[in-house]
Amino acid sequence: MGNAITLRPGVTAPEVLAAAAPSRPFAVKDSFARLDLAWDKVTSASELADWETAWAGGGGDGPVFQPGLLSDPRCAVLACRQDDAIIAGAIVYAAGRAAGISNLFSTGLPPDRLWASIQQAVAGLQPRLPVVGYEEGASLEAARRAGFRVLGTLRVWARPSLAP
Repeated sequence: MGNAITLRPGVTAPEVLAAAAPSRPFAVKDSFARLDLAWDKVTSASELADWETAWAGGGGDGPVFQPGLLSDPRCAVLACRQDDAIIAGAIVYAAGRAAGISNLFSTGLPPDRLWASIQQAVAGLQPRLPVVGYEEGASLEAARRAGFRVLGTLRVWARPSLAP
């Protein structure tokens, strides 16, 4: 297990997490209790509703994510909280030989901090799987700074409804 100790109060989460090998367990002694590195699993329908509200930016047209998602052992809905409010979230889904990050959002974390901390959260959940996702723009650049690399272009194919 790799370990780190903060020696100055101004150390940021990305600076601490930069020392962590994604494939190994990692612990941080936060000497000044200033780092926010905690991601918790969402475990109830009411928590999922709160998570979805934060994901939708406070609005939305009703439930998109159904509570049954929480009982899928391959899936983890993660929430990062500050003062009991959800400030970031993601869905991690292990399928085949990879763990995918989707629906990553933040209402209070800068992109670099978001990507550095979610990388560690996923490594804790799925330590033996490579982590994949799909991003663009500023989020992609933040993911790259956190150690992710571009593998290719994503395509989504859709078919119109066959109903008359």
